[in-house]
Amino acid sequence: MLSRSMLSLIVAALAILFCAAPVEVGSRFENVTVVPTGAQPAFVVTADLNGDGATDIAAANGGANDVSIIYGDGFGRFSRPTHVAALPSPHLLATADADDNGRLDLFVTAHDSNEVVVLLNGEKAFIRRAVTAFSGPGAHNHGLALGDLNGDGKVDITAGHQDRGSIALLLGDGRGLFRSAPQHAVTTGAAPYPHALADLNGDKRLDLAVPAVRGDSVGLFLNAGGSRLTPAATLRTGVARPFFVAAADFTGDGHVDLAVNHDDSSKIAILVNNGKGSFRPAAGSPFDGGERSWNFAVSDLNRDGKLDLALAGGRYLQLLHGDGRGGFVRGQRLPLAADAWQVIAADLNGDRSTDLVLPAGSSNGVQVLLSR
Repeated sequence: MLSRSMLSLIVAALAILFCAAPVEVGSRFENVTVVPTGAQPAFVVTADLNGDGATDIAAANGGANDVSIIYGDGFGRFSRPTHVAALPSPHLLATADADDNGRLDLFVTAHDSNEVVVLLNGEKAFIRRAVTAFSGPGAHNHGLALGDLNGDGKVDITAGHQDRGSIALLLGDGRGLFRSAPQHAVTTGAAPYPHALADLNGDKRLDLAVPAVRGDSVGLFLNAGGSRLTPAATLRTGVARPFFVAAADFTGDGHVDLAVNHDDSSKIAILVNNGKGSFRPAAGSPFDGGERSWNFAVSDLNRDGKLDLALAGGRYLQLLHGDGRGGFVRGQRLPLAADAWQVIAADLNGDRSTDLVLPAGSSNGVQVLLSR
């Protein structure tokens, strides 16, 4: 039987063990690796493009007319790039299965084009198809998102036109072909920037959230069924020039919230959803994210069950850790190998933790950061 003095020593040791200074939980990122792509990549996506179970990378090469495909081996290593013709100076990419063949296809737009190019993933090559989103002169694309707008189980396309203040709606047939929806475009006004599709009011239909960079607001358009999108609300973020919006559940209540960054500002706004498509600013929103960002990634970066943000701003990457209530604190800040204004979160080496990928236009490659 232990003496009273021995018990005291054990209690003291346990107190030291459990009351020590907290250690940061989860992933940290080190050792930026630049993987070659093509000329001046502007945007990247990650997906398993060849069906081998490993995550691959596709990059839209803004200094060329193609997309680079870089195949991963599942251990964080990548092949030399394969180039697929797309359209001059591509700048946005998205991925989904457009023709229901079980392989992920690529969707590409360019800043100065009215077309969306669909690269259908065949057994041995990508097949290029062009879809007209807008007609007439003065192309000015600032948005691309994919989803099933009309509930038929097929992938549809939305594309933005900044000067016309509208979002085009293109319905897919499941065979890789697309046609204009009966409501061809949604009028947003005030220069729409990169938009998001998500179920914002819990009715199982995809709705639309559009930052209006000259309107200092985010416009909400609810899906009334059959791809009919109707104006529902104009949300003020508290900061001028909202630029990019991401839809995710930042409060853990099962409702899709919105995170918004701002042009020429390091401010981030979090808009909390009541579940019926009505939003309010989270406590402390907007807050200073520490870096101006063009685009940000949403993922549980430190594996605590709460969504975090990764901001790419120039030569630095800033991590923001979520508290599960719509609030964020700054975490790791990392220098990058080259300027980057976009970041993608994905598991590149199969360890079930989140890695990060960023374009490196000045280095003609993509920057890969594996979590440790």
